[in-house]
Amino acid sequence: MFLGRITETVPANGKIQPEMEVKISPDVSGEITELTIKEGDWVEKGDLLLRINPEIYAANLDRMKASLNNMKSNLSQQKAQLKDTELKHNRNTNLFNKKAISSAEYETSQNNYEIAQLAVEASQYSVKVLKPLLKKLKTI
Repeated sequence: MFLGRITETVPANGKIQPEMEVKISPDVSGEITELTIKEGDWVEKGDLLLRINPEIYAANLDRMKASLNNMKSNLSQQKAQLKDTELKHNRNTNLFNKKAISSAEYETSQNNYEIAQLAVEASQYSVKVLKPLLKKLKTI
């Protein structure tokens, strides 16, 4: 007696569904210059799937670096302006306490000082937000 497999083939139409479908998206956009895998290949986390033309990305990175440098320059100017405004406000506070200037002049001085403080805070926040984004882009 012979034990073996019986294989029966039946032709049929159908659609194969994957067990699990995973959507992927790159961190940067651009023209795909090379696909390193083919449809149906097995991939694991961290595998290189494709290469993107770095020209647009590099230009964006350079633009962001320039923006950060510009923001830092603005921040330095605003800090200097804040210092000047603070000195004027302190002087006006002394003059107001001696009743040498009007309350309107004092309030204007105080408002200018507060505006200068807010401008510095806004610039500091912009630099704080852009630095990690730039760092992330450098690592991609």
